[in-house]
Amino acid sequence: MMGSDHSTHRELKVSELNTKTPMPETTELEKRFTKVLASMDLPPDKAKVLKSYEDEKKWELICDQEKVVAKETPGYYIDKIKKLIDPAGTTKRQRKKLIDHSTQIVRELEISLRTNHIQPDELRQALMPTLEKLYKQDPESLPFRQPVDPSFLQIPDYFQIVTNPIDLSTIKRKLDTGQYQDPWQYVDDVWLMFENAWLYNRKTSRVYKYCSKLAEVFEQEIDPVMQSLGYCCGRKYVFQPQVLCCYGKQLCTIARDSIYWSYQNSSRSLGLLSDRYHYCEKCFGEIPGENVTLGDDPSQPTT
Repeated sequence: MMGSDHSTHRELKVSELNTKTPMPETTELEKRFTKVLASMDLPPDKAKVLKSYEDEKKWELICDQEKVVAKETPGYYIDKIKKLIDPAGTTKRQRKKLIDHSTQIVRELEISLRTNHIQPDELRQALMPTLEKLYKQDPESLPFRQPVDPSFLQIPDYFQIVTNPIDLSTIKRKLDTGQYQDPWQYVDDVWLMFENAWLYNRKTSRVYKYCSKLAEVFEQEIDPVMQSLGYCCGRKYVFQPQVLCCYGKQLCTIARDSIYWSYQNSSRSLGLLSDRYHYCEKCFGEIPGENVTLGDDPSQPTT
């Protein structure tokens, strides 16, 4: 490539040869096909269709995918997008050029996320400091350094409640031996360790509190590391549905996915304050007669 524009050296690498490379032996073919399939990050049903291809079609897919590989890491393209959003520190000419190429930048980011696989050594070098930081939390990390021994701790029901046990030593071994293919696999294991502790132990227990402290430390440590690798953060977000309160006399909470009855108070003409009134199945079934009386305070006379 000629020219003084530095960005021209950072375009996608496209094969200049149109000649078809000879298909390798079956073992090598399957190895490369598996790698390409993983880089495409397809839903299971789509991946299953591609796996059923004959060898010739698999080889065509491999050749097509290997022709286009993003040269830069995701972080490079994310920095460009940040300059689009916050142009401080860029010249007018640079901003115009970024805007003109914004679609191409997003496309290259997508390809980079799919094709830039971090080598195990690089992954270990990036993530190990976050694991070491957890180990250094004393005494908070002590219950998490080795696998849980239900016999020694006299908690025989542990494996009945925690179906996927994991600990810091197991995570470290997987990181040392290159078992993580991407940073999210590592992050998921760390959060699994926290979730196991939160699931089994009471909120007032020492282990539960230690776990919450470790989670705070991990969030602080992992976010900048994940951002340097081209991801937004290392946090795990869980959807928590709105809690519904029953207006029955027992003031119970309506469990998620359970049956309940609801009344929409659209006119406020009855002197009721709330917009909607809920009754759990049990309390609704205990209401005598054919009519339901409503009130904002179940302990007071109803309307």
